[in-house]
Amino acid sequence: RCSESPLNGRVTALCRQNWLEVLGLTVTVEEMSETDYETMLRSNTFDVACLTWLPDYDDPLTYLRIMERGGSHNFSAWGDVRYNDLLRSCEEASHNRSALLRQTEAALFQTERFAICPVFWYGESYYAAEGIRGVGHSAYGGYWFGNTLKEK
Repeated sequence: RCSESPLNGRVTALCRQNWLEVLGLTVTVEEMSETDYETMLRSNTFDVACLTWLPDYDDPLTYLRIMERGGSHNFSAWGDVRYNDLLRSCEEASHNRSALLRQTEAALFQTERFAICPVFWYGESYYAAEGIRGVGHSAYGGYWFGNTLKEK
């Protein structure tokens, strides 16, 4: 199932094509309104669901928290006590944070009950007229103009 959003539709089409070509699976996709889709996700009444998400800020924990048990983005029944404990350790760490982040990522992807499969990363590019400087661009698709100047 997927929502009617254009991005979810594109991702779902990509997955369907890949599953057919690589696995020989024909998958039927039911499009739903955003409201019905969210209800389905929250009630955990799906086999496979397509979700698209953009991070709030550029920090590994914002990605890793997606699968935190009880978190607002984890619509699956997946949960792992060790994983949640590692997340808490990362939040509290000061000197060994990078090593803890790697352990947390490994706990997510090395579980027997694999929880998530990242499909793609996308970004945007832009063009600014000559003489415009300081346009901020996020790889997540956002722009900010707080430091933007037009040269004289």
